[in-house]
Amino acid sequence: MKKLMLTFGLLAGLAFSNATLAQDCVKPDAPVIPEGDAASGSDMLNAKKAVEAYVKAAEEFVNCTRSGMQKDRMIADMEEVASKFNRELRSYKAKS
Repeated sequence: MKKLMLTFGLLAGLAFSNATLAQDCVKPDAPVIPEGDAASGSDMLNAKKAVEAYVKAAEEFVNCTRSGMQKDRMIADMEEVASKFNRELRSYKAKS
């Protein structure tokens, strides 16, 4: 009976720790990036700050999650957001 209770306790502990760990790993949503040719300077500055916050949260997610597939997707999403921001920033600078 002791072994059964100990086994149950260990399984319950593992289930709780996995649930807690899963809750801590929150995949961030990509920020909205304005079109550079129509954006104001403050729009681009706000987008820059949003991208920086997104990258920080995405890095935390990558370091938190154990799934290689989720890490790969998050890194690809980060690269896509950075590429889009840089493209729109070049567009913004070209109109100035």
